[in-house]
Amino acid sequence: MKLIAVIPEDIPAESDSLNDSENFASDTTEADSLEEPQEEQTFYTGILLEFGKHEETIDIYHYRNFHDTDENALDMTIGYAVRKYFNRYLSLQSGLNYTVTLSSFYDEFWYHGYVYNYDYSGRYIYKDVENAANLDITLIRHSLEIPLQIRFGKSFFASYSLIIRKPLFSIYSIEGDANYPVYNEPSDRTTIKENAKRDWEFYSYLGVGYEISRVFSVELKLAGLGISHSTAEELDVDNGGFSFRTTMSFVW
Repeated sequence: MKLIAVIPEDIPAESDSLNDSENFASDTTEADSLEEPQEEQTFYTGILLEFGKHEETIDIYHYRNFHDTDENALDMTIGYAVRKYFNRYLSLQSGLNYTVTLSSFYDEFWYHGYVYNYDYSGRYIYKDVENAANLDITLIRHSLEIPLQIRFGKSFFASYSLIIRKPLFSIYSIEGDANYPVYNEPSDRTTIKENAKRDWEFYSYLGVGYEISRVFSVELKLAGLGISHSTAEELDVDNGGFSFRTTMSFVW
């Protein structure tokens, strides 16, 4: 009696199983490699803080001959920042800022006044005399700003900024010679004046700064050009001269 061994043809050989496992692993690796890489963030928003100074000149028409310049007018700014990166070395930033400007002025000047007296005959006479007067003025201006900035660089960067400022209103306190007659008003007073709709100010800055991971940056801006003219009825303010700003921004 002969025994015949029958080997089923559908049972794969051991080498075939190993090949199938290798093919599966290879297919999985290729599928993973075909997945799209994670997109890099290019748009950021956050907050901005600035502190700076500029030169400010004031004229008050209500007080004849008053004219003075403060070379150290202070700007304090808080803002909402929007930044767009086009590549590793080029970005654009804008937003909306609220700025408070503090300045102080002092002026001594001469004015003409009239002294009323009687002569020996009893007649009422007028005498035109010149008198010295002095005034101290503290000015606080409130403004909205739209900054437009382009940056060049990665960690260390250079920038050019254009600041468009819209003055809203001014608060000024006046202290001075109480004998100075101004339309029968006291010289010691505090006044709030709204700016005219036509009042706009423009500043341009060249800056250098340092940026950490696109999240935090510090910058120093120096002004190359400033054009401004602000009126609040009797108050007229012109800005110019040297100015600078230090900026800190935090975006995410």
